[in-house]
Amino acid sequence: MTQWLRLTALDTLFFRGPERFDAEAGGGAYLSSVFPPHPGTVFAALNSALLNGAGLAHDPAFDHEDGLRARPGHHISRGPWLGNHDHDLLLPAPLALLGDANGAVHLLRPSREKFQTDLGESVHLPEAPEAADGVKALEDTWLTVSAYQSWLDGQAPARAGHVATKTLWSTERHTGLERDLVNRAAIEGRLYSAAHIRLGPHTDLLVNLPKTPAAKPWGAAPHLPLGGEGRAVWVERMSAPVALPKPAQLAPDADGKLRYTLSLITAGLGAAWGTGPGKSVQEGVPGRIVCCALGRPLRIGGFDTQMRMPERVRSARAAGSVWWLEADAADQAAVMNLHNSCIGAASGQGYGHVMVGAWAL
Repeated sequence: MTQWLRLTALDTLFFRGPERFDAEAGGGAYLSSVFPPHPGTVFAALNSALLNGAGLAHDPAFDHEDGLRARPGHHISRGPWLGNHDHDLLLPAPLALLGDANGAVHLLRPSREKFQTDLGESVHLPEAPEAADGVKALEDTWLTVSAYQSWLDGQAPARAGHVATKTLWSTERHTGLERDLVNRAAIEGRLYSAAHIRLGPHTDLLVNLPKTPAAKPWGAAPHLPLGGEGRAVWVERMSAPVALPKPAQLAPDADGKLRYTLSLITAGLGAAWGTGPGKSVQEGVPGRIVCCALGRPLRIGGFDTQMRMPERVRSARAAGSVWWLEADAADQAAVMNLHNSCIGAASGQGYGHVMVGAWAL
């Protein structure tokens, strides 16, 4: 049994990225904020709260029964995703969606012909319909569940299901300085600035995780430290589960090939995500890549609270990345089982959450 939690910001939020924050050592005096936060950030905060609620010390292996045990193949935490009271759940727009100046939405699909590229072989590339003109990727856009379902079914999502980032949150620049505690004055050259996230009045974060006893820890004081700069959220157990999109109805084509798309709705951690034609997306994923639409690689860091030092920075694939694949008809059941699952590194923390869809016709 699982539960859905709604995390409501008590003030601004701040989630530091992997960039350095040291002007004298070649870093910078300004830090941007990552939002939505990466799954591992929320996973660690929830796990610590569960263990603290049980009167236990933080366990770096997450292996206590009162914590969120991240066993291989056992998906413990899912999300976070944006929650909006008007639409309930919002998912990142796939990078295979394009918009034009007239408001129409177009779907990328693998080209029928092959092209010679720097990959050293003839490959299919994502292409837009011939009627599409002046199109560009739907950046800073989120989809409702019904709109995302249209994408999975191989149809263009209606504009009514698109929500712009600027309506969900804004960025506030907070400035601080270092003080000389002896002279009680500002130290020259020690000015810094950080971008905080101010959520809109109807915007929250939604997380799915196993049910926990009512006495722990979302009871009398259901607030949770989350992110940096001493920020916190209010934790509310939702009364009803949140519905995620359903898989597309797939069937093998006349040539015996099962063609499907795999879309990330959370970042995919690790460098093992396939990108080249003829390769596999991940070990155990049926079929071979025909082409893909990928965002810029992410760099995800963190802080080791046990060692009190930064964690190593890891590569990741951005949420919204899409792969077009061809599999054998015999793999249909395995393909359908991929839907709404987490694959790749740290999948138990919610990384690598994928949806199975159909190719656009």
